[in-house]
Parts: sequence; structure tokens; C-alpha cells
Amino acid sequence: MPGFYKDASGQIVGPVSSAELKVLAERNAITSDTLIAQTANGPWVRAVQVKGLSEFLQRGSSRHAQLPSSQASVPTASASTATVAGLTTAKPSLSSSKSRRGLSARTIAGGGVAIALLGLLALYRGTFSAPRPIAPRPSLPSITVPSLSHQGGAASESVSERALDNRRMQIADMFLRAEGDWDSAAEKAKYGFTERCLEVEKQVPYDARGPLNQALVRDQEALSEKITSLREAFLVTLTSLRTSMETAAADANNAAWDAAVAEARRKVTEAIVNGKKAIELSVADRTDSFSEFAATAGQAASKAEGEKAAMREQLQADKERLSRLGDIRKLTSVAPEDAAALVRYHRDGTGFSGGQTIDLESLAELTPAVAKELSACTTGLVLPAVTKLSPESAKHLARMSVDKRNRLVLIGPDKT
Repeated sequence: MPGFYKDASGQIVGPVSSAELKVLAERNAITSDTLIAQTANGPWVRAVQVKGLSEFLQRGSSRHAQLPSSQASVPTASASTATVAGLTTAKPSLSSSKSRRGLSARTIAGGGVAIALLGLLALYRGTFSAPRPIAPRPSLPSITVPSLSHQGGAASESVSERALDNRRMQIADMFLRAEGDWDSAAEKAKYGFTERCLEVEKQVPYDARGPLNQALVRDQEALSEKITSLREAFLVTLTSLRTSMETAAADANNAAWDAAVAEARRKVTEAIVNGKKAIELSVADRTDSFSEFAATAGQAASKAEGEKAAMREQLQADKERLSRLGDIRKLTSVAPEDAAALVRYHRDGTGFSGGQTIDLESLAELTPAVAKELSACTTGLVLPAVTKLSPESAKHLARMSVDKRNRLVLIGPDKT
């Protein structure tokens, strides 16, 4: 898990990944009492309470306890004073003021050297023991590998503890960097996929973008699942390599260790390259799939838009034609083209009657051609003045009466 921790001075450091926390614990930069939280605002808990850190905290504390004390190799102020005192009492026969002045000068010089050494020691400790803020890395789970502590005393018998610790840190750094490189490539690929899809979406009419947005969400989820699967396979490879490296670290032969490191780096690099290729192929497949869907949606939207445009043009032409006819209720005869325009305008446009029944109350003659056009009416038709119907005209109007939503009214006499 990504998180934050407080260093020895109380400063909040982070965010850091779980793998980095484990490395810091192995270095003893994080101890059991270090406060850790998932966010910079807390809540804070002791490091020993964080699941998965106990083993690394034990390694760090064991390593710190086994390191030789730095004070044993650095002269202290009291040692310098003892040395100066030895110089002072070594030649008690020097009684002249000149000799005493020489001894006093050496005494002051010796004390100055001791103080300088103490200052360097303090600077050394302050520089190399204080934990530094860790640069953020992708917050993905780290791999878990066996510890050399389970090998008993074999490691300490074949290689020094200090060298073993250095090799362990080298292993941890190598695989932490490999994991970070892979995760960075995965995140970059997912971001690039989204950017490409959004560029494709811009080429599609606005009305068709709703289904495209849903398709993009589905493709993003599918790509994330594929990348997660690839990452698991990558971690399996890293786990195998790290186990081999842990075993090789116990070998006292430096040449064999160097060869193992070189081989591990080669295989890690190969695994990263293969992983990136697999990610790129997955992104390409999803991009092609989305582009095909977008093209189909764009064509359908363009066709629908074309049909709407044609309909608008037709309705405008029908409106102009019907305007020239005047009040349709007063028409005693009508041409087939006018009848077709009347039906279309009532069906697809606002219509003179607001989409209601077409009332041709003065129409006395109904030819078969006009009856055929009027039979397409879906809003109802009233023909009270029609006195005669030919069999062909009646056949056309009969098709209209089949639909119960339509209303056909024929009131005039002699309807045969």
C-alpha cells in the first residue's frame, strides 16, 4: 500500500510504496516505533503494527545490532586528553619555560584534533543515518520472497555479514527499480490508450458519442484487466529471479556473485521489454476495436443525419406546396402529388391541424391515385363529401382502416 511515515525529526515523508517501506525497514531507517499512515493526515500507527513489515523490521534491527560501533575506531576527547597528559608527564625533566610552552602548544593542538574528529563523527552520523524523503513510485503491490534468515548459519559461514547485507540491499534495489519501470510503462500505456480513443471520438458526430463513451469505459476496464494479468506474470518471473539471487548472495565467491548479478539484470531487462511489448499489443488491439466501433457509429450517425436533412428539405417543400393550395377543407379536388405532400406533412411535420385528422370536407372526387396516397395517412382521414368510390380506391382505403389507430370517416351517400 502507498503511505507516509515520520522520520526521526518528525518530518512527514512520502508517499512511498509498500516495497520502499520494506527496503527502509531493512536499512533500519524505519524502526518498530516509526509512525506510518496511509495518508499524510493520518491516522498514524506504529510500524510494527503494519502487516507485512515485521520481517523486514527484524532484519533491520538485527543488522543494526551487528554493525561495529563507530565510536571504537574514532578517538574521543578523553583519549586525546590522556594522550596529551602522557606527553605532559613523559618528560618531567623539562622545567624551562620554553619547554612548558611547547608542551602547552601540543596540548592545545591535541585537543583541537579531538574536537575536529568529534565534529566529523557527528556530521557523518547526521548525513548517513537520517532517512531522506523517498520519491513517489507507482503504488502497486510488491513481491514477497524468502529471506536468507531461514537458511540458518550457512550465510554467515560463507560470506561476511556486512557483505551479505550489502548484497541484500543490491537485490532489493534491483527488483524495486524493475517493478517501478514496469508499472510506469503500464500507466503510460493506459493513459495513451485513453488519449487515442478521445481523438477518435472527436471525429464522430456529437449525437453518436453517448454509445462511444460507454464503449470507451468497457475497453478501459478490459485493458486494465489484461495489464493486471500481465503484471502478475511479470511478478512471478521477478520472484523466481529474486529467489535465485538470494541464494547466490550467500556465496563467498565474488566472481560468482558478479556473474549472478549480471545474469539477473539481463533477465530482468528481458522481462521488462517483453512485458512492454505485451502491453503495447493489448493497447493496439483495444484501440483497433474502439476505432472500428467508432467508425460504425459514425457511419450510422451520418446516415441518420442525412436522412433528417433530406426530411427537413422535403417538409419544407411540402409546406410551400400546401401553402399554395390554401385551406384544404375547401378543396373539391386534389392532385396525387398534393395528397402525398399533405400526408407527409401531417405525419412528419407540424401539419395544418397539429398532427390531427386530415379533414377534406369538400373533396367530392377520390381517384385511385389520390386514394393510394391518402391511405398512407396515420392521423385519421375524414371524407364526408365523397359520393362514389371505385373498387380500386376502396381497396386502398381498406388498407388504411386495418390499423386501428387510424380513423377513416366516409359520411356521404352512395359509398360503394
